[in-house]
Amino acid sequence: MRRIEMLKTSSFRSDMSSSSLSPSVADSAMNHQRTSGDNHSPDNSRRNSSMQVASPLGPRPDRGILTRPQLAMCLLAEVAYEHDEDFRSHLPLLFQAIMVAMDSPEPLVYHHAQQALVNLLYSLSARHLELHKNSGALLTEHHQVTSLIKYLQSMRSRRLWAYEDITLRHTYLASSTALAALVNAVTDAIFFESDLQERWAAEALKWMLECNSRHLACRSHQVFRALRPAPSSDACTALLTGLAKCLTNPSRLSLEVAADIILTLQVVVDVMEPGKLVLYPQILLACTALLGMSFVHLWRLLLELLSKVLDKLDLNDGTVQHVVLASIPPQEIVPAEPASPLHRMRVTGEGWLLGAALLQRPHLLALHQLLIKGLFNQDTQLITVQVMTQLADQIASSRPPFRSPTQAQYLTSMSIVGETQGQGSTYKGLAALFGDPKDQLALSVFSLLPWLCLHFQHTPFTPVAQACIKALRLACEKVRLVHVADGLAALSAHAQQDLPSLLAMLCPPLCAAFFPRFAKVAFQRMMEVLQRGSATRLPALAILRAIFEVPDLQLGPAAPFANDSQLFFPVAALLESSIPEESKAALQVLDAVMRYSDREAGQDAEQRGLQVEVLHWAAAIDDTGFERSMVSEALGNIIDSWPGHARKAGRAKLMPFIDVAAEQRGASLELRSNIP
Repeated sequence: MRRIEMLKTSSFRSDMSSSSLSPSVADSAMNHQRTSGDNHSPDNSRRNSSMQVASPLGPRPDRGILTRPQLAMCLLAEVAYEHDEDFRSHLPLLFQAIMVAMDSPEPLVYHHAQQALVNLLYSLSARHLELHKNSGALLTEHHQVTSLIKYLQSMRSRRLWAYEDITLRHTYLASSTALAALVNAVTDAIFFESDLQERWAAEALKWMLECNSRHLACRSHQVFRALRPAPSSDACTALLTGLAKCLTNPSRLSLEVAADIILTLQVVVDVMEPGKLVLYPQILLACTALLGMSFVHLWRLLLELLSKVLDKLDLNDGTVQHVVLASIPPQEIVPAEPASPLHRMRVTGEGWLLGAALLQRPHLLALHQLLIKGLFNQDTQLITVQVMTQLADQIASSRPPFRSPTQAQYLTSMSIVGETQGQGSTYKGLAALFGDPKDQLALSVFSLLPWLCLHFQHTPFTPVAQACIKALRLACEKVRLVHVADGLAALSAHAQQDLPSLLAMLCPPLCAAFFPRFAKVAFQRMMEVLQRGSATRLPALAILRAIFEVPDLQLGPAAPFANDSQLFFPVAALLESSIPEESKAALQVLDAVMRYSDREAGQDAEQRGLQVEVLHWAAAIDDTGFERSMVSEALGNIIDSWPGHARKAGRAKLMPFIDVAAEQRGASLELRSNIP
């Protein structure tokens, strides 16, 4: 048992793989399973183990020195066959150490890891199952165990998978699939230990958060994901705490670890029953807060996580909305001037309350303002469309607005919204969580329209676009934007028509529904498309032209922006484009703008209706880094307010290898991979 204690006390402080050797890459052997003879007992191989390891122990100038846990692994492999019952209570630690040693660059280590696993499988499972073989019981289980032992014996001379870690560009590894297959095979073989899966997952969680090796942490994440344990508050809190640490001073290493954590959170959400996710509202809050960051590949994984949350969580349920809003971290809000957006939000309860509370950005109208940047990058485009479609589905299935004095009292006490005279705060369905539904739809339609037009013009009608159009149409019907819904239906039904004809049907109801309030926002989004989205430039130019050619177009107080040369500079710049179609389309847009200006020249300010507030939002992508600085703080506030977090704060220092890497660099290396 001293060897087990040696492994236990050393596993978090030393790397199971030799740090003096450079990582080598071998083919993943799990895809090429082979079988040996009928004699699957490890007895002969155990007795001859000295011969089998003689070659690795021979003179090799490049051999690294074994660490304490590596040495413990080698010693345990020799005695595992004879001490099966003594090892039973230590199986989670043993299996965890064995799995992470399977790809060690040191042949002696992975050879003994395989031998230890064979001996444990035989002594704990196969040997006992043989007693029932003659009676015909447990034949299937016996066959599974013996097949696994034969396979491991056939792979004795090489590693089972390559030594590799995820990167921001490659987050899905073949070796991860091989490791997961072996983990599942082992848990199936030790079927009589009913709680092995949960105990092993708890051990893997400790390793991935507390060990000193980044590679062991990466493999431990993969083990945890393969085991798919039942979710727990401790696991969710620990994962979000680790994620916050990775994003505090982002470097390439810390962002790669953050990608592993988000992948693990995806599995945690997958395993949850739909009704249980409401017990972990902090996951939704964390997704919302983290959308402010602009690291492309990490952002894509985050959207995949948010998509899974939206699939599982019924945010039209009043109870769910109460739970999420009650989980908002309490915080002080800076006093606002009477005319400021924050003051109006406090008094009226209007606006995106969740965004204002988490990110301290009261000017944000809806979650979509954090999503739109994903449309400008090919790696994030489709998942962004999918999430926007899910949000539209939530609106389409929403129920009548609910009134909640308790909720209003809570938000008032947290200084998120002030009291109103004589009436409690009123929430329209999802407005408090994602923004006013009409604001959501305005932002969705104007941001997705160039992509939809490009799709219908040049590519087949795919289920993604079909689902998006359907969701937007049903959502518009729900909020009584019937003419916009009809225009979207026409866009879907007449997808084979030329683009100008499609836009001629759609733009008039769009302008009537959302202008003048969203006029400048729509223009700004199109200008951003012209600057950042090369594939969607022609559709964006066609949309601008169709807007200014709408009969009786009423821009109201937004009309002067039509003469703003700075706003329309991206259009003028395309006059010199090397692509003839773009320069021609830009000229047509400027001509339509000038003709509109001539029509509006005779109207005075009063006719334009200056009492209507015109929204503006310069850029979907924050190039200043301000939003990234808010993300880490917001995530920290969410974790600190999690019930029981203070009790767990005594956990050992999380992922110390990140701190060591930062000290070795002398300064954090921030990625220049902003979207796009």
